[in-house]
Amino acid sequence: MKRISDIFPDKRVIFVAEIGINHNGNISTAKTMIDAAKMAGADAVKIQSIVPEELYSRYSFSLSRNESPLIEDLSTIDFFEKFRLSEEEHHQLFAYAHTKEIELFSTAFDIGTVDMLERMGARLYKIASSDVTNHHLIEHIASKGMPVILSTGMSSFSQIDQAVNILSEKQIDITLLHCVSLYPAPPESMNLRKIDRLKERYSLPVGISDHSVDELVLTGAFFKGISMIECHFTDSYSRECPDRDVSYDTEKFRSMVDNIVRLQKIDGTGSDSITPEESVIADLSRRSLFAASDIPAGTVLTEDLVCCKRPGRGISADNYNEILGKKLKHPVLSDMPLLYEDIDSENY
Repeated sequence: MKRISDIFPDKRVIFVAEIGINHNGNISTAKTMIDAAKMAGADAVKIQSIVPEELYSRYSFSLSRNESPLIEDLSTIDFFEKFRLSEEEHHQLFAYAHTKEIELFSTAFDIGTVDMLERMGARLYKIASSDVTNHHLIEHIASKGMPVILSTGMSSFSQIDQAVNILSEKQIDITLLHCVSLYPAPPESMNLRKIDRLKERYSLPVGISDHSVDELVLTGAFFKGISMIECHFTDSYSRECPDRDVSYDTEKFRSMVDNIVRLQKIDGTGSDSITPEESVIADLSRRSLFAASDIPAGTVLTEDLVCCKRPGRGISADNYNEILGKKLKHPVLSDMPLLYEDIDSENY
């Protein structure tokens, strides 16, 4: 089984720059955005491969407004046609991303596009939140045997269950993305506790597809143990593009990546080992057993003769009860640490 960890080895969090259709259908702009995403610290770039007439009915405008009679209106199809990339342009982009050593993948919205992406050598596929219930498309993507990233926006658990089951039956490596399908999504709507529920219910890696453009949301998501962060991306806020208002630009994406990487270091490994630097502090701040007064050799140690003080240069304070009743074989001056060599070994 091909796994996403094979594509991104040793990555605790995978950073995905979602160019989507922000390239405006221009191949040169798309390449510029790939360069910017690489510079911003992205591990992968994602586009949306849209064939408008396969995605929208020519009656979409009337249907969406419950109008009757239905009127043919190609405005929606014409709008998305502006952002369409040809197969040759896809080929150019995949080749370009390869030269830049950044992974490129796409959201496919129809069967033919899935096959086209396979011809591009796609190593993973994205299924949009809107297609969680599109079982025919999911089955076709599963037939390719590649890892799948499944967004879960506007989807109930029962709907996600069915999509996950289809993929699991084909032993597909799945990453779920928690998503709130609002553009933009108010931070208060992000419901990060759903990440916990997704992890518990499916025992799968869970990331976040963020439309809030609020780094605090991603900070909170990081501490939920996410494996992927996907953010809409543009190289510059000065560029006119469809998803600019829900996108990170190069500078903000770079800042986000740097902050999450720093949080990984702050979060640490959970190990209970003590660092060498902390050991030095421990020696100075932990307590040892000291002589409370001058103690002659041969004296049996009692509570009035032993006290606990800093630094931790002698017998550790946690041996207090063990030391009481033992006999000294060497004299110890007041306020000096007791050492094991001061204790009569036969008595000890």
